[in-house]
Amino acid sequence: MFDETTLAMFAAATLATYLAPGADMAYIASKAVPGGVRHGLLAGLGVLIGIVIQAGAAALGVSALFHASPMLFEIVRWTGVAYLAYLGLLAPRVERTMRRAGRERGRAASPSLRRVSASTCSIRRSRCSSSLSCRSSSTRRAAT
Repeated sequence: MFDETTLAMFAAATLATYLAPGADMAYIASKAVPGGVRHGLLAGLGVLIGIVIQAGAAALGVSALFHASPMLFEIVRWTGVAYLAYLGLLAPRVERTMRRAGRERGRAASPSLRRVSASTCSIRRSRCSSSLSCRSSSTRRAAT
């Protein structure tokens, strides 16, 4: 059906398209920066699963089915629009619930803020000869 050179060129073009910075890379970065490597890898895995599902659907001919039936495409499209609108309306409620749950547990600060304050504290301690001298110097400063 396809010769090897055409398939290799298609694979190279597809790889270049997916490696180029775009919405997928922005999503992965938005999860990796505040959450760390683990969150970045999980976001990347989610993007990969989405790409595989999309490629599988294209290979099975779903795009040809939508091309042949514009009404089916419009139904799926507007169902997606309704779902995204529902998620958008639900987001403030979820945020309030998470904020309330954090306050009940005594965690007012976000995880990234706690991580920054912990690293700042460890930097201050590394400047002193020992953590005991850091504590005593900070106690002296607070007393004055």
